[in-house]
Amino acid sequence: MTGIPDKVDVVIPVKTKDSIKNEFLERIRKEIPVNKLIIIEGGALSTARKKAYEKVSTEWFVFLDDDVLIGKGWWKTMVSHIDDETGAIGGMIDQVHPHLGPYTETVWMLRDPSKLGNPGINNCLMRRECLKDYNPPEIFWGEDQILY
Repeated sequence: MTGIPDKVDVVIPVKTKDSIKNEFLERIRKEIPVNKLIIIEGGALSTARKKAYEKVSTEWFVFLDDDVLIGKGWWKTMVSHIDDETGAIGGMIDQVHPHLGPYTETVWMLRDPSKLGNPGINNCLMRRECLKDYNPPEIFWGEDQILY
């Protein structure tokens, strides 16, 4: 049986490092046992994720986008789903941008999250092994579907 990781690398692709809010970093520090924070700036989101992934050194790592806030208990909830069959676990988020919160709530009310078909990787705990062959095209959004 796979054990719960003691520490994980946290991957954050950003347009610019200036976009990272203090509240975002505080939530990470409070919720996740961080081994190292890997921030990749600029370029297409898909290639930024790939570049960041190449710097991951832990068996499990976290993908986070800088426009989401993980909730209290995020880590405990995520690791409770780890087993030998699990490759990735997607979580619920709060939006940093004030207009995205209501949009996200509406989407979740209209669509059953368990039937969405593919998880977003904007807040995802993932096994490093899952991305070993990940070679996405240079795209700025929608890379979640390619990865899925």
